[in-house]
Amino acid sequence: MNTFDKELKIDRYLSGEMTEDERRDFENQLANDPDLREELRIQRLAYEALQKYPQSLKARMNNEGRQRLLRKKRTGQIAIVALIAIVCLAAWFLYKKFQPTPPPPVQSQSPIALFEQNYQRVDLSNHLGDGTADAWEEARTAYQQGNCEKALPLLEPFSADSVFTARPTALLLLGSCYLETGRTAEALAAFEAIPTTAGPVYRKSIWYSALAHLKNNDPFQAIPFLEMAKADPESEYQDRARLLLESLPVAREKNAVDSLKKK
Repeated sequence: MNTFDKELKIDRYLSGEMTEDERRDFENQLANDPDLREELRIQRLAYEALQKYPQSLKARMNNEGRQRLLRKKRTGQIAIVALIAIVCLAAWFLYKKFQPTPPPPVQSQSPIALFEQNYQRVDLSNHLGDGTADAWEEARTAYQQGNCEKALPLLEPFSADSVFTARPTALLLLGSCYLETGRTAEALAAFEAIPTTAGPVYRKSIWYSALAHLKNNDPFQAIPFLEMAKADPESEYQDRARLLLESLPVAREKNAVDSLKKK
């Protein structure tokens, strides 16, 4: 008889599950098998112990079972949390890797500061043939040298002369000198007097009108002139006007409002 059969028969014997014939056969085996008798003795002690302390053993086994289940559950929860963390971390790295680099924020500056950054005297290299009078050449030379104090009284007569062929250029230089000497209202009047037929000089007057309003700390009035320069493909100030508009908070707010109105 193998060990499993022995244990099975002993268990059935102790629990009273054997038939009468099975019981007689088993007791005959006990009489002839000292090892079987010893195994029976050991199992009877265990069986009696179970019968004597059934509730305490059952409670202990249940408690140990609960503890094992709790440990398994806790281990599973930790594994799930760790997996979620790994997935989130991988997603974050992928997002950072493939996210397009945002453009640098546009720095807002005061209108006067923008005027100081963008103002330059009129380039006279394209106006060398304007006018023939000696006084006109003297006025141009004084302007080129940055001497507006000398240039202003020389420019004013030419700016007022409606038949002077270089009058638009004289008005442009006059307005520029007014800007440099802080006379923005007079500068704007000079730029406004330049006719649209003056071509390149008129386009320059649009740019300088915008700068005059910036120097006057009035960005709202500067915006229409900047928009005109930005929209004119023949204007040499097209790109600079676009950048200036992007630097003006009021212009950005205006664009946002206009976009909402279109919707």
